[in-house]
Amino acid sequence: MCPNLTRLKISDCEQFTDSGMAVFTKNCKELKEFSCAYCRFSDLGHLINLALELVGRSFVLEVVIKLRNVFNERLFTPLISCCKNLKSLKMIWCGGKMGRALEKIRDGNCLAEVYLDNVNVSDVGVSSLAKCRDLIELNIKSSRCTDVGLISIAENCRALKKLYVGHYLYRNEIRDEGLIALGKHCVNLEELVLIGVNATYVSLEVIAANCQNLVRLELCHIDTITDVEMMCIVEKCAALKILRIEECGVSDNGIEALGLGCPNLVNLNVIKCRKVTREVGDLLREKRGSLVVKVDAYKTTVVNPITLELVSTRSRPSENSG
Repeated sequence: MCPNLTRLKISDCEQFTDSGMAVFTKNCKELKEFSCAYCRFSDLGHLINLALELVGRSFVLEVVIKLRNVFNERLFTPLISCCKNLKSLKMIWCGGKMGRALEKIRDGNCLAEVYLDNVNVSDVGVSSLAKCRDLIELNIKSSRCTDVGLISIAENCRALKKLYVGHYLYRNEIRDEGLIALGKHCVNLEELVLIGVNATYVSLEVIAANCQNLVRLELCHIDTITDVEMMCIVEKCAALKILRIEECGVSDNGIEALGLGCPNLVNLNVIKCRKVTREVGDLLREKRGSLVVKVDAYKTTVVNPITLELVSTRSRPSENSG
């Protein structure tokens, strides 16, 4: 055994048994990072012992737990809830009712990063993260989070700097109410990625006005993001450096307006917005030569003037060399 082992990652180890975990727990006293994927443990497994070992190590500055494709929340709940030094928690494609594990997180924890990717977590589980007062980065790729969960996070996790919320495949129920709470309480926000939410000018104005340190903004798959919302970004997001607009309701006018605002913008990515053409990218480069612009226009249908046939075309991505 390696007594000085600080990081352990096990993947596809279906024969890694409880007795093996027991030996590992007993001998690896310096463990700081534990990652598990596609593994099987019985309900009598020694993950509880591992949790108790991690709890008892007051000298450990931080602990990282990563779980991928695991399906027994009962086994991992003690590991998540008991470890006072847990700094980062990542769950990816985990089945079962992992929200129950989040509900057991205790007050006074030091969690700074939580990553939930396709995990069965509802507002109850998300609201449990409100106990993480030191939370800096939160990533929720789920369709079950609503304004209720987001408001709870916003009101209690005021140190939050990076938030990624939404899902590419499914619409969720996050609307202006939750985003307004975010803008009011999380004024230190630096990065915001919204996917498939129902954001409008009403909430964007609050976020843009209060979050003066916002340097990265991504708005994806949001029909309610139009030229009106773009003007809000242009006028109020002075610190913005990176902007991504994907499959939104903006037009050339909204994109071209960026030439008049966002003085610190260095990278603009516009993808598959039906009302945006690649020509607007050329116009922006003329106005702001230092701005890296990529415009990937949506597929359109035109008439061939010779054969009078309908021809399906797709503009190639227009990108300056920087």
